[in-house]
Amino acid sequence: MLALLGIATILSLTVLLLFDRLSVVVGLILIPTMFALLGGFGAQLGGFYEQGIKAVAPTAATFMFAILYFGVVTDAGLLKPIIDKVVRHVGHCPVRVCLGTAILCVLVHLDGAAAVCFLLTVKTMLPIYERLGLDRRILAGICGLAAGINILPWVAPVLRSSAVMHVSPGMIFQPLWVPAMVGLAYLLLMAGWLGRRERRRLGQLAVQPQVLLEEPEQNSETISRPQLFKVNALLTLVILVIIVLAVYPPIVVFMIGLALALLINYPAPTAQMERLIAHARPALIMASILLASGVFTGVLHGAGMLDAIAYTAADGVPNEFGRFLPLLVAVISAPLSLLFDPDSYYFGVLPVLAQVHQQLGGDPLDMARASLMGLHTVGATLSPNTPVTFLLTSLCGISIGQHQRFLWAWALGGSWVMTAAALLVGAFSV
Repeated sequence: MLALLGIATILSLTVLLLFDRLSVVVGLILIPTMFALLGGFGAQLGGFYEQGIKAVAPTAATFMFAILYFGVVTDAGLLKPIIDKVVRHVGHCPVRVCLGTAILCVLVHLDGAAAVCFLLTVKTMLPIYERLGLDRRILAGICGLAAGINILPWVAPVLRSSAVMHVSPGMIFQPLWVPAMVGLAYLLLMAGWLGRRERRRLGQLAVQPQVLLEEPEQNSETISRPQLFKVNALLTLVILVIIVLAVYPPIVVFMIGLALALLINYPAPTAQMERLIAHARPALIMASILLASGVFTGVLHGAGMLDAIAYTAADGVPNEFGRFLPLLVAVISAPLSLLFDPDSYYFGVLPVLAQVHQQLGGDPLDMARASLMGLHTVGATLSPNTPVTFLLTSLCGISIGQHQRFLWAWALGGSWVMTAAALLVGAFSV
């Protein structure tokens, strides 16, 4: 009975999210509540809520302060010299243009916001592509892959995974930094190869245009502090190193980092509050989703639904096959992005896979790490289930079909290369 109730809860959430019948916050709260009441768990519902919210609260807080921190240092001009330098060095060489696109996209995506990353990168690089006659599918493909391989502790897929696994983002990410570096090397090789191909295609035309640089528009809300670039860069580097080495929990690092960034760049209290208000919307939206996910998993765990599903599924899976589950998920993770949107997979499917793997004797975190090898990371912009896919293709002036056909093989290759690296360093085992 509990297994059926749990399956009905998960399927209802997955289907309703896939077909945009409910917002993710509404679905994560109301659907498990409704099925818990139907199952006779009304008296325990408050405890389930509290248990689940307590489990994800550090993750939600980490994301909030990460977004606020990167917003503040970006406003202060952290990325502007980098962007200007990249644009000036690409010149009219297709190889350098493609490599510059990859580097710029990875740097801009440090805050984990794909939409902002695509807006800034495409706006900066598209005029250069058009002047040189480069294929705009390359711009979209490089951006899509660059944002996808940027697996950081504060990006949305890692945060979703940590929320449903009830662990810190660092516990999931720490074994993945080598696969992430391998993915970055793959991205640069891809960009260089595509640039060489374009140079051959264009022939003599590639040396004719002269790239004219335009001064980037100034955001009226931005109060830039370019003279503090070195200080902000050093502070950001220290934060990233501490998080990667797991010296302190990410929430501690980002809270202290945000306070220092505000004090250094905007000493006046009114200016500090203005910067916080300017970036509050994306931070609060994602935090609310993560807290709502705590309700969902808290109810499923507290009522025993996930355990019941896992026991039932494990009974039908041979024990010797169980150890291959992470590898299977990793290999098909990029294509799975086409079937599931991020919320329905990470909040609905991943908990079940993790429980099944645990019942078969494996580490449930293996399933989270295997999923991150492609599912709405490298394969994110292959999927029509994410708004950023349409944002990227519309900015580049291509159709989603053109983008998918161009990026498909590259995304699959990136996912498999990262999977191989993950196996070699033991990020998940088989």
